[in-house]
Amino acid sequence: MRRLDAEFEKLEQARRFYLEQQARNAKHVWVNPVLSVGITGGFIVLVYMTAFVVIPAANSTVFNIILGAFSTAFATVIGFHFGSSVGSKDKDQDKRREAIEQASAGDAAAIARISAT
Repeated sequence: MRRLDAEFEKLEQARRFYLEQQARNAKHVWVNPVLSVGITGGFIVLVYMTAFVVIPAANSTVFNIILGAFSTAFATVIGFHFGSSVGSKDKDQDKRREAIEQASAGDAAAIARISAT
């Protein structure tokens, strides 16, 4: 369970980093959306090929490996953009609630920053 929590935390850190870079108008912010669209498009093409294109027997092993790699990458893209699970979102909301409760009533800026994340 700790390993899973660590994975969720790394994913959340990646999201925060991306949002911070986007807020600063960093030059490389375009990379994430382009990779996401490319991976999603590639996955859709491979699924289409699986359904409607006859893959030669000599290439079927390589095709299956590529399909597996794109499936994993697609799952990662979906997890990054939409969250990994409802439980993870609930945990994030609990953390925000605790942070707001711990913030002093006089520190409106800190509460606004916590609420915005």
